[in-house]
Amino acid sequence: MRSHRSLTVCCLIGLLAASAAQGADRKKSAVVAASHAETISDDGAGYDMSAAYGGGGCGDACGVSCGDACGSCGDMCGGACFPCDSGCGSLWSHRHIIFGEYLYLRPRDAEVAYAVPIDGPITDPDSGPPIQVGPYGVVDPDYQPGYRVGLNLALDPCRSIFLSYSQLESSTTDSIARANDDIVIHSNVAHPSSESAETDFNSATATHDIDYNLADFGLRHILMQGNTYAVNYEWGGRYAKLEQNFNSQFINNEIETVTTDLDFEGGGIRLGLDGQRMACRSCWHAYGKTAASFVGGEFNGTYFQGTNFDPVIVSTDWRSGRVVTILDFEAGLGWTSPGGCLTFSAGYVFSTWLNAVKTNEFINAIQRNNLLNLNDGLSFDGLVARAELRF
Repeated sequence: MRSHRSLTVCCLIGLLAASAAQGADRKKSAVVAASHAETISDDGAGYDMSAAYGGGGCGDACGVSCGDACGSCGDMCGGACFPCDSGCGSLWSHRHIIFGEYLYLRPRDAEVAYAVPIDGPITDPDSGPPIQVGPYGVVDPDYQPGYRVGLNLALDPCRSIFLSYSQLESSTTDSIARANDDIVIHSNVAHPSSESAETDFNSATATHDIDYNLADFGLRHILMQGNTYAVNYEWGGRYAKLEQNFNSQFINNEIETVTTDLDFEGGGIRLGLDGQRMACRSCWHAYGKTAASFVGGEFNGTYFQGTNFDPVIVSTDWRSGRVVTILDFEAGLGWTSPGGCLTFSAGYVFSTWLNAVKTNEFINAIQRNNLLNLNDGLSFDGLVARAELRF
């Protein structure tokens, strides 16, 4: 009887042990599954947020601290677009981004006064400047559309690689004609030693094109951050190409043509900052960007003057190697969709090229036969609208 009781007790103990082992296995599987879910659950950029931020605190991921961004956010959280339970650093963590921008820019300080109506013909170029009797004929570029496209590849929550390409093509045309028989058109762009200095024209037309192409690349890294703001610094390189083409025609019994072609191409380093500030409990934000580029390259310029009877009156070219400084600034407002996957923004952008050579400056230097100290500035400003997809 005791042997049967002992056998029964041993069986019960075995069943209890097996049941406990199965329960432990189920708990272990649940822990593993939860851990795996945390690993594949990210902020949309494809990396382990819990590991990167040390489970709620940034730890060594960026060398900065989240503070209350993951915890008691209170009213300082980013709002519906960046809720507190979406992960530490949901506002400022770097993501994969594809973006496109519409630019509406105008070149500044780039006008060329190519002709002017005067009272009577010039008989002696040394007698003094002509007497102007009407507005100058000027080709002054207006606002023109351009674009910028690019992408941002996140390396981790705090770093990313960026690539972008920008293009602007600007063109303007102007014409001028004599109002009566006492008024003639005087050329301001012809060589002063040519016969045009003593020639009167009935009409004139001019075209001025200014185009640029920019390619930027580099690394972005978080500099400082808070519950509702983030600032990144960036460093990298820039390729820049600037083209200025001027063409003018002066008409009487013959057609005289004056053209210039002024190009710059080079590459160098680019340094910048960008910041963003979210409105409390709102999907709106303000942003700002600034950058400085130091581009080493070469200017190449050509000047040509001729007529249909005398095909080549003046033909010369010039080149100069130099470092051009490009300063960029942009500021505006934006809106981010709930979850942070779509962002739309619009702002004002300003860019200036220092130590550059402009068309009117180049023409004046050819006319004086002195090409020293050609180091003027050319600027672009206007509106920018941006759409970006984050994932």
